[in-house]
Amino acid sequence: MEGSYAAITGVNREERSPDGSVLRGAKVVLYCTSVRLAALAREALRSWTISHECRSWDDIEALIQRAVPLLAIVPHLTTEELERVVQFRRRFPAQPFVVVTDKDPDSARTLANAGIREIVWSADIHRDVSAALHSEGNSAFFDALARRIGEASQLPHLLRTVLVRAVLASPPMHSVAELSALAGRHSGTMTRAWKGEVHAGDMFRLEDFVRWMVLMRAAQRRGFEGAWHLAAIAVGVDPRTLNRIANRLAGASLKELEVRGFAYLADRCGNELGSRLLGSRGV
Repeated sequence: MEGSYAAITGVNREERSPDGSVLRGAKVVLYCTSVRLAALAREALRSWTISHECRSWDDIEALIQRAVPLLAIVPHLTTEELERVVQFRRRFPAQPFVVVTDKDPDSARTLANAGIREIVWSADIHRDVSAALHSEGNSAFFDALARRIGEASQLPHLLRTVLVRAVLASPPMHSVAELSALAGRHSGTMTRAWKGEVHAGDMFRLEDFVRWMVLMRAAQRRGFEGAWHLAAIAVGVDPRTLNRIANRLAGASLKELEVRGFAYLADRCGNELGSRLLGSRGV
């Protein structure tokens, strides 16, 4: 398994210079039924590259193989438009997808029930749309990683199931004991199962896997909270503990990771899990 963020998710990430500055924005496909909102979206997405602007859902679906997030701006969700949005989500459940629409509780419930996680109100497009795209792209990392682990048939079914649930857990699990409880097993039993299948010795332990998920969920939350110490609290760990985890697993402090961004950390996590957990077994 290739471990990089883009390889795992299919989502193009920001490219950065060694000092952390953005060289080229991540790509996004834009579908918009409003000229006014399209102009506001372009302004809000100055750090992104709009690869295509689509006028029909048929055009959008023809571009899906490009694996870039879709931003659909539909201020007035008619019955027909709502049906197309829901159908798209069902056909492409793993595609990063953000919907901008006028504030309407009924439409929001329908969209949420269809599996659309990121909904931005039209009035807030200038403020929220870029953050929503980043959040959706970051969520795609966890979804894709869980899918890769779930497909790793060389791992025992019980271990696969527990690891997948750990990847998708938000807030994350904090200990091997908590993870083991999912399987109704003692911590020692799960640790022995891990050692027997992963063959990473003391270099990559089950507790390291758990800590990676804590760190990644904290990195995701930082996009909402705006600061690492708030993100740490949001995922249920002390900020000093989170900094120690970052130094041990990623070889960088939280301050350094703040400059490098989520995609850098996701690359490190994906490479580690790819080589230690899956790569040596030919996945």
